[in-house]
Amino acid sequence: MTRKLAVVCAVVAALVLLLPGCQPGKKGTPAGTAVKGGPGAGGTPPAGFKLLNAAEFNVANYRGQVLLLDFWATWCGPCKMEIPHLIEFQKKYRDQGLVVVGITLDENPDKDVPKYAAEVGMDYANVRGTDALKAEYGVVGLPTLVIFDRAGNKVFNRAGYVEKDVLEKQIQPLLASPAK
Repeated sequence: MTRKLAVVCAVVAALVLLLPGCQPGKKGTPAGTAVKGGPGAGGTPPAGFKLLNAAEFNVANYRGQVLLLDFWATWCGPCKMEIPHLIEFQKKYRDQGLVVVGITLDENPDKDVPKYAAEVGMDYANVRGTDALKAEYGVVGLPTLVIFDRAGNKVFNRAGYVEKDVLEKQIQPLLASPAK
């Protein structure tokens, strides 16, 4: 009985440490997580990429579309694992009304984010994250994904890496529903 309890405690402790992903302000990319050689490797970010100030961003501007916000940073390993899925979803579901917007929490987004976007082919807008945006969406770790339906209602908010199929199952029904 004591051994089973120890195993359960160890599993719970591991999940607590792994699920939130990276903590904002703590740098260090785990080995093997860098994504190199993407569509714009070493060059200019792809069409569709832009870097906005937080003041230029308003969720209300996306009513009628399904909005997926990705709070991330270039130094966050789980973020780098999730971004290829977001790029794929943006391309696959764009015509059905999905909009992906990254909220970067990098310390030097003007330098780091366009370079990374070019490396991986990130073709969606990013916003320079602020403490106010982090607080508004309850960001406690990276990555954090927040999804809004077509009516502008927050329907999903999760910190930590989300598997591709789990995320797609969240998005698909929202795309099938008309705006209200």
